[in-house]
Amino acid sequence: TQSTWDPEMAEIVLENLRAEGIEIAEEALAKEVRGSAGAIEVETEDGRVFKGSHILVAVGRKANTDDLGLDRAGIETTRTGVKVDATLRTTNKKVYAIGDAAGGLQFTHVAGYHAGVLIRTILFGLRAKAPCTLR
Repeated sequence: TQSTWDPEMAEIVLENLRAEGIEIAEEALAKEVRGSAGAIEVETEDGRVFKGSHILVAVGRKANTDDLGLDRAGIETTRTGVKVDATLRTTNKKVYAIGDAAGGLQFTHVAGYHAGVLIRTILFGLRAKAPCTLR
């Protein structure tokens, strides 16, 4: 999947990697990895087998909310984290979520920005919102 930040740049990077003979298998689900140093095979759920000397797996990440019982607190979750509004409030109006848990971009500086939004809101009573690109 292309980057939401700069799809044109992502396409240029993908084209260059492919031109160097690197195969990019987006959205592939690995079923089995086998082999030894220098001779690795990865079989995907759809039956494809990729062979090579090295492997790079980029699996992404998501907030680990499954076993927190958030539903008992009236907090809705999404595929990527906790559902929040523009003020970073969850569906339980007494609870906020920031950073990776807010289900948006997963960068340290975004979590820091979210913290600033909450400090302005909670400590100083100022109206502050996180842009939709940062949540």
